[in-house]
Amino acid sequence: MSFQLPITPKPRVGGLVAGHASAGGGVELPVFYPATGAQISTLIEDDAGAVDQAVQAARRAFDTGPWPSLDLTARVEALEACRSAILANIDELARLECAATGLVLKELRARHMVRAAYNFRFFAEHISQSAGQVYTQSENYVTTVTRVPVGVAALIAPWNAPIALATMKIASALAFGNTCVLKPSEQTPLALARLVELLQEVLPEGVLNLVNGRGPVTGAALVAHAGVDLVSFTGGTTTGRAIMSAAGQNLTPCTMELGGKSANVIFASADMDQ
Repeated sequence: MSFQLPITPKPRVGGLVAGHASAGGGVELPVFYPATGAQISTLIEDDAGAVDQAVQAARRAFDTGPWPSLDLTARVEALEACRSAILANIDELARLECAATGLVLKELRARHMVRAAYNFRFFAEHISQSAGQVYTQSENYVTTVTRVPVGVAALIAPWNAPIALATMKIASALAFGNTCVLKPSEQTPLALARLVELLQEVLPEGVLNLVNGRGPVTGAALVAHAGVDLVSFTGGTTTGRAIMSAAGQNLTPCTMELGGKSANVIFASADMDQ
């Protein structure tokens, strides 16, 4: 049985900082097509210097750019434009995802890409209906609570459903006015590299940046960077402990999704042999 490559990706894939190619600086990493084991592209790893440039770009976009203070209606429109960009390029994104992950192309088109687009709509709808809080317990006082963006979000996505899970992180961070630096798995970078490229046409400069590389190199530099205000990671428990420990040196809050992988509930009535 032969397995045809669903798309021919770019021969070299790198990061994207404020809409421009990142400095890279690291080693070259092979990207394989799981169906055959053949190398189909080369990933340029971002070293600590390149990561610093990405974080600084996100920092500038947060501190001086329009995104954090953007009118809510305009931010909703931008999120909907992100959704439209995914749907308009659904076949290309699905094929790139298939090439790096080996997942079934039909499932990627019908489920993963549709879910990725919906993630932006979900958070657009959420912020359009969100409200602050008012407390009146104390006589002569009215206490109001409103929420403001946190800052620069470091988003580390897993290899098993890259676009579907990374867009949850991207959409939620952007919806509340944060800027982002995304690091995909070095094993499955193709579709997310293209997605970040597409979203540059929708988002202000520096709002969404991309770095690539291995966890101990690119990921470690990103998590430990003093310019990062929050970290979101999906992956293994051991790696999660290391990330929280490194982030803790700067008291950087972390959101973790760890250790879960297709869990099953087995009832006593199950035929174990079958």
